Amino acid sequence: MLRGLVLIGLAAVSWGTTGSVTTILIARSDAEPLLIGAARMWVAALVLVAGATAVGAGPTRTARVLPHCLAMSACMALYQAAYFSAVAMTGIAVTALIAICSAPLMIA
Repeated sequence: MLRGLVLIGLAAVSWGTTGSVTTILIARSDAEPLLIGAARMWVAALVLVAGATAVGAGPTRTARVLPHCLAMSACMALYQAAYFSAVAMTGIAVTALIAICSAPLMIA
């Protein structure tokens, strides 16, 4: 139970600080928003592959879901590129407001 709460807390902190960290990286370095998004996707991919290997997701299981994984990867990469570019163009407040508040409106 405690492990689950810790993991949820880490996920919430990671998700909640993405825009702020991106703003700081853009302001203090020459990093482009797309480079930041690409680096984030590579790190996430390595962590997910390591996790899948650790729990025993074999090649058969992976091959069966590969098309879905590739489609989701493309969608996540597109979101990262759009989000980090928006942070650079409009600032974190506007970007976060639109990212958080637009989902319920699109679903409704």
